[in-house]
Amino acid sequence: MSQYHAFSNGKVHAAYDPETMTFCRLNDGGWEEAQRGVFVFPQAAPRPSPPPRPSAPQTPADQRVPVERLVLILTTICNLRCRYCYAAGGSYGLAEKHMPLEVASRAIDWALDKFSFQIIQFFGGEPALTPHLIEFVCREINQRIAAEPGRNPPRYGLVTNGVQLSPEFEEIIRRYGIGVTVSIDGPAEVHDQYRVHADGRGSFKAALANFHKLRDGGKVQVGTEMTLTPHALAAGQGVWELVQFSANELQLPEAHIVPVCFSSPEMNWDAASRAKLIESYRRATLSCLQSLLHGRPVWFSVLSGVLRTLILRRERPIICSAGSDTLAIDPEGDLYPCFMFAGQPGRVFGNVMAGVDQSLFRERVAEFFKFAQKEAHPRCRACWAKRVCSGCVGSQETSSGRLDGEWEPMCEVVRAVAEEAMLFLAEARETPEVWQQFVSQYKLARSPPADPC
Repeated sequence: MSQYHAFSNGKVHAAYDPETMTFCRLNDGGWEEAQRGVFVFPQAAPRPSPPPRPSAPQTPADQRVPVERLVLILTTICNLRCRYCYAAGGSYGLAEKHMPLEVASRAIDWALDKFSFQIIQFFGGEPALTPHLIEFVCREINQRIAAEPGRNPPRYGLVTNGVQLSPEFEEIIRRYGIGVTVSIDGPAEVHDQYRVHADGRGSFKAALANFHKLRDGGKVQVGTEMTLTPHALAAGQGVWELVQFSANELQLPEAHIVPVCFSSPEMNWDAASRAKLIESYRRATLSCLQSLLHGRPVWFSVLSGVLRTLILRRERPIICSAGSDTLAIDPEGDLYPCFMFAGQPGRVFGNVMAGVDQSLFRERVAEFFKFAQKEAHPRCRACWAKRVCSGCVGSQETSSGRLDGEWEPMCEVVRAVAEEAMLFLAEARETPEVWQQFVSQYKLARSPPADPC
């Protein structure tokens, strides 16, 4: 008998089989059987063979290892003082400084010699304070890649608070095709509550103006990320409202929204605020799925990922890519599994200035990578949604104080989104015209690699 998970919204009942990653609608009789533990889940085809299980980078001497992302923390200085910053104002507890050119050069040499990166991401602090460094890195990498026939150049990305955009920096962004992610938490009354200058002034007006300037000038891919706080929910700006803000004000149909994970009394997801958080995600999931039926689809990132996973029936064995598909280097040249761990001596993989001991690097990466795998976490192993979810090992450590801990609010969010998505789809499949509308609109909106039928 399958170990299914049964759930209901009071109107529609459904069950999900974690083994086959399939779900079905239950009638009232089936729901009663499920409550008594005697329901037999319909036989389904086995899951498609999973892709090769991700592993920690091994850096063999005879070839470059493909890794998705190298994050260069170009500075530990920031021009804002965001009240929920997990990185101690952008410094990560390190000395405030920009990355010296010598460190940047050595980082490029090491990275290009050992790895083949898809994305080079500029981070901080506030990387917009270092346009000369960004230009140097892009130019040096492009020249190195051009000298090796057949080697593809990486893409460049930048995560910024959007406050500072000089004409010179804008020209660099456009010249090198740098994708830009601007942190905008929603309307001014929400954004300016926490994303402030040292004197307490809000940063919304400048961030929004520079967002539009970059996007409207063309040839720059511009996105945003939003941090959802208990204050935003209390102010009536839940997930669905932020999705609408993203679509209407920013013209971005998919919003990247993440609950704040910084531990403080003001930011704590207590029982009351956590209940509001989960309900907000449930409501947004249903509203976003209904938007497909009305011809103007909008999304948020958690829903997008859950839907794609359910459609492909392809499990996610790791929590996130830290230490496997992501590496980070700080201004001192220290190597980390991700920027979230910068400033933590126990998470250093090596130093590009001292010369990276590849044997020790592999050993430390492999040790860290254990915690990126869901099977290493007891609560993950027992969770019905473990094949569907994704998360952030760094946020788990930030919120729990332990690398093997859990970020329970985010776990609850993913489970709630998965349930609401399956309830909607289970009901939609019973009406052919509704289902066909969903399928056709989903294909148009997402161009998924697999047919949701």
